[in-house]
Amino acid sequence: MPQSDFTRALDGVERRLERAAGALARTRRLLEQGDMAGTFGSAFAFSAEAEKLTLLARTLPAYTGHPKAAELTERMLQETIPVEMGYTGRGWFRLQFPALLPKKESGSPVYIQQYLYPAMRRYFEGKPPALYQRCVLAYRHVYCRDRPERAYRDHDNIEVQH
Repeated sequence: MPQSDFTRALDGVERRLERAAGALARTRRLLEQGDMAGTFGSAFAFSAEAEKLTLLARTLPAYTGHPKAAELTERMLQETIPVEMGYTGRGWFRLQFPALLPKKESGSPVYIQQYLYPAMRRYFEGKPPALYQRCVLAYRHVYCRDRPERAYRDHDNIEVQH
């Protein structure tokens, strides 16, 4: 019996979930062994697997063929991922969204696109477009004080590249 697209997608999600569970179990083992450097690396591996799982999970409802899958997924993202935007008192447009993947090999612009584009569309709906002859994009990255310096130096900055 040929597999449906939904079945293939579901199989992919299950495989990714198993990888994430394995990375999480490794993280716990390393922590219990007192290997904090290994725990740190394993925690990032888990984080990458979880983000990849998230990307797959976001597509799963669409494979069911439900006519409102995209709309309902977008609404779920709106309720789940906080995106703040607006204009400052000085007229600067400000956009703030949660943490991104820390490692180069695990980043993806799709991660940002899936929640940022709909949020921006909603924000600018019914407003006249802002037209600038010249503009400057300023990025501010905020890191936890406990995060090792190497971890934030290795950040891929996919939002800048995108």
